[in-house]
Amino acid sequence: MLVATHYTVSLDIGKGVYVVRNKDAPMCPECGVLMSGYDHRKRKVIGADGKPRIFLIRRLRCPVCRQIHAEIPDSLIPYKHYASEVIKAVGCHFDSHKNEEVTKPSHITLRYLIGQGSSIFTKE
Repeated sequence: MLVATHYTVSLDIGKGVYVVRNKDAPMCPECGVLMSGYDHRKRKVIGADGKPRIFLIRRLRCPVCRQIHAEIPDSLIPYKHYASEVIKAVGCHFDSHKNEEVTKPSHITLRYLIGQGSSIFTKE
């Protein structure tokens, strides 16, 4: 998996997906060779407003080691369905309740916190 730090995100209205375009040349993390495009896949991400958004994630193949890598923006966390700002906000919420007995956040906890209004998810 490649995490892109210099990228653009644009909405493709016809397909209803957000397209991520990396501005840097994609290099294989295994062998350091320039990779070429392989295909795309859709990824559903739930934002701070609780609404799902579909991102079109480019997959790349290394011509040397033949590995396939997904290229995601740094605003997404690998293997998570919630956007990074949601996960960080939930982490801050749990950090503020250290004295209480709290278990790991789950889908239900995240949905509950999203439903509590924008005060948890707004920057101060």
